[in-house]
Amino acid sequence: MPGPAAGGGRQRILVIRNRFIGDTLLAIPFLRNLRQNFPEAIIDVLVEPVSGDVLASCPYVDKLIRWNRPRTQRRALGASIQDLRETARWLAERRYDRAYVLKRAAAGGLLAWLAGIPHRVGFACQGQQFWLSRSARLKPFDHEVEHFLELLRCDGLTVDDGHNENWVAPQSAAKVGQLLASIPQSEPLVFLAPRAGSTAKQWPAERFAAVVTAITAQNEARFVLCGGPGDLAMHREIVAACGPVGDRVHDFSASCSLADTAAVVANCQLCIGVDTGLVHLAASFGLPCVVIFGSEDPHQWHPWGTRYELLRSARPQQSFGQRLTTGLSQPPAGRRWPAGRSNPLDITVDDVVTASLRLLTQRA
Repeated sequence: MPGPAAGGGRQRILVIRNRFIGDTLLAIPFLRNLRQNFPEAIIDVLVEPVSGDVLASCPYVDKLIRWNRPRTQRRALGASIQDLRETARWLAERRYDRAYVLKRAAAGGLLAWLAGIPHRVGFACQGQQFWLSRSARLKPFDHEVEHFLELLRCDGLTVDDGHNENWVAPQSAAKVGQLLASIPQSEPLVFLAPRAGSTAKQWPAERFAAVVTAITAQNEARFVLCGGPGDLAMHREIVAACGPVGDRVHDFSASCSLADTAAVVANCQLCIGVDTGLVHLAASFGLPCVVIFGSEDPHQWHPWGTRYELLRSARPQQSFGQRLTTGLSQPPAGRRWPAGRSNPLDITVDDVVTASLRLLTQRA
């Protein structure tokens, strides 16, 4: 068991994981294992405001430090360096003993170094290793959860089975209970996650509507949507394209925060979506997931710790950079997908409906 802080008292640990909802959710097994190794430590997590909301009920974290970096600062080198220095000075006042950097960019390791944190662990990539005390190499074809857990192993710490989990805030459970009260509990509730931040991951709204129509014809299901302001237009397209079965699609986006969305997901029986953070939210609650994959590596980003059907083009194309990175290697034994990009438009409505009904049938 790791000992106390060098100056006596409780160890103070900082975890740097400050972007993207899905990536932050996949850090939960890491945080649980970190807490098991340091049961008495103070563990703080540096996150962006929105992504940090998914950890608001996490029992392994003492404090969420919300680092709101304007996008203009990320693009402007001078402003970005100034922001790093100011944040590092603020962190230095908290006298952390250890830092774990769950990011690949060198800025994460540099921030921990500038903050004067004596023990710094992160990934050996993009020059970050020069700012670290210990670093782990990224293994091709490993999942992101496995990458995070490897940071603990390289630091000599123990790791459990890496299972997934999540929690619902009581106030969100009560609020969502009222929202769902009008939906018959006898009918399966399907969570739709139709929109991703990248166009390379998108699947058309009319196809999601066709999936809703086809599933409704064979299974008395209801469908729910949640999201932010940028999702509303696509949600409206889906509902409109559903025509006479549009009343079976309930859009709670205007009523639900991210914490409330977690409560909605916890009441569902299936998730259908593209490769996006809300699919990882569904997986963290153990929902079976049907995922339409596009540009990302499914070995690294498939739903973790739940049953899933991953739909991807049969013959993805490798870019020159990917061929250099993978050395034209094939996945090791037990891995399912070749490297390379895939076009989600190759996935048909029938593909999604068949996979969805299969998972709904298994549930029954």
